Formats: sequence, structure tokens, C-alpha cells
Amino acid sequence: MDEAVLGFCLSDVIMDGQWFAEVLRRVLPEYWVNLIVQQPVPRCSGDGCRRWVWEGNYSDTPSTKDIYNQISQVSMFQLEASWKVFLRIPVFPKVQIFMWKLAWDRLPTRSVLDQMVCWQLIPVNLRPSSIVWQASNWLEAFTDKYWNQDSAGHLKRILMCLLMWCIWKMRNAVLFHNQRSNAKVTVLKALTLFKECAQWKQDKLNFKVKDWVLQENFEDLLCNNPIERQREPILGEPVFIITDGSVNTITRAAGAAFVLVGSNGQVFGAGFAGWSWSSPSRMEAEGIRLGVQVARMKELINLLLGSMVPPMVLQQVVEKKIGGYPASTVAKENMVTAVPPPMKD
Repeated sequence: MDEAVLGFCLSDVIMDGQWFAEVLRRVLPEYWVNLIVQQPVPRCSGDGCRRWVWEGNYSDTPSTKDIYNQISQVSMFQLEASWKVFLRIPVFPKVQIFMWKLAWDRLPTRSVLDQMVCWQLIPVNLRPSSIVWQASNWLEAFTDKYWNQDSAGHLKRILMCLLMWCIWKMRNAVLFHNQRSNAKVTVLKALTLFKECAQWKQDKLNFKVKDWVLQENFEDLLCNNPIERQREPILGEPVFIITDGSVNTITRAAGAAFVLVGSNGQVFGAGFAGWSWSSPSRMEAEGIRLGVQVARMKELINLLLGSMVPPMVLQQVVEKKIGGYPASTVAKENMVTAVPPPMKD
């Protein structure tokens, strides 16, 4: 191969799984060679590594910047086909750039920081770090749900991109401008951008955006998130609540922590005021995200979950017509040792 004419293939600058520095030094300054050899060596299998790093001609000389950029691009992981669908969506250029960065892991999301082993340096239990951390969870939740769904229509994908863009803008506003997070405003901004994007594309807006947002529970996903609370709840003694499981009943809980009891007296769930879970493990995961200690609470729920509240105690709750009953009393009736509430963090 006439290297002076054809340029280099990626495989030409790799030997035995290592960068072939001698070949690189023929066309690159030592400074750039040192930068390249510090990069991970890309896999060379099949025709993938036969891509030209530089295509020159008789009168051309290779550009240092071009060669370095080409090698860097070839070194990147191949983009999944599902991502390519979203990258081709005709939205505003700034949103396209955001989606490109997100696809190539060029944004400091939770998964990227985890891969870089940087997340341990972030105080995720403190504001605004907890909000920024949770914003990454929202992005990853949306990607997990929609990236592999072929059934998602064209307009839905557009709204998905705009919604993720607004979430990222909200994250930056919290991080750099000390603003409070507001999920409802974030959703409304995405809907407004969707209409502007439709006008920009001169498309007919024959898509009921609001109905779809409500159907997909996007607003619920954002609004019912723990970071939307102005203050983190203080975990006190669990309270037994007679409830039919409706949201209104749960949010009117008298205490921060509670145990849900059906009308038949069976314990079927537990959680904090505003959020309920059917298993202690999920309660523990969400409790950690809230920044509260839940180990003792979990132990108590493990003992009581699935058990029956004594009829006498249940009758007392009904007769008093109060929102709850101390969990320690119920535990005592069930011959279970109540666990003292944990200390504040």
C-alpha cells in the first residue's frame, strides 16, 4: 500500500493490540502521538478497522487535526440502532445537539458518572445534588421505556426529545442558578416547545398531546418524585391507616411514615406520606433516595406485612374515625416488638 497516496487505515496504526507509534510519528508531531497512544485501542475485527484515517492524494499532506478526529471517532462505541431513530427526529438544532451528546454519553448523567467512578464524590443526599442526581434518573427512565419501542409514533418521539431537553434545562437551572425544581412547569414547557416545533416544521398538529401526556403519566412521574418536596420528610413512628388505596387518602396521612391496612384488617403496603409501596425492598430503595434511614422501619414492616390487624384494634380505629393508629400498639397486640424510630441523619 502506498501510504503517501492512500493514507492510513485504522489497522495500519495498530499492531498486536497496541498503537503503532512509529507509523504515527511519520505524519504527526510527538505531542499528538502521545495523546493518541493514551487513548483506548479500538477493537479491530472484520472490515470495521479498514476505515480510512486519512484519504490523501499526491499533492496533499495529512492534517493533524483531521487524523486525530478520525481516530477518535473510530474509537467510539457503535451507536445502537434505536438511538439513530431519535437522532433523525427533526427538532430544533439545540435539541438535536443535546440528543447527540446524550446518545454518545457526553453528558454527566448518573450512568456516565458511575462508569467514570465519579459518583462517590457527589453528596447525593443534599440539595441541589439530589435534584441533579434525580434528573439523570428521569432521563434513563424515559430512555429505558421508549428507546426500544418501535410502536412509538413520530410525534411521540418528538415530544419525548423535547421533554428530555426540558428536564435537562431544569437540571441546569437548579445546578447553576439555584432555582427550585418544578415538574409541572417542565412538562408545560415541553408542550409549548412541541407546538413551536410543529409550526417550525409546518406540520398539522393532529395529535392530542395533553391526553397522551396524562395517559403516559409523565407528569405523575415528575410531580410524585421525592425531590419535588420542599423538605425531606423526617421518619417517625409508623402509623396504621385504614384506606382504600386512593391517593387522596394516602396524602392526608397524619405521619410521615405509615402502614396501609385494608378494610379487612390486612396489612398490604407501607411508605411515607404521599408515596406507598407494596414491598419493604422498594420502600428501602425510595427511602435511601429520600436521604432517610429506613433499616428499622423496614424491619418493622417485614414483621407486619401480610399480617392481620387484631379486630379489637381495627374496631378502635374505625370508631375513633381518625386517620391512623400507632404502629407500636398494633405490634404489641400481634406480639411483635416495636422498633424505635431511627435518629435523624
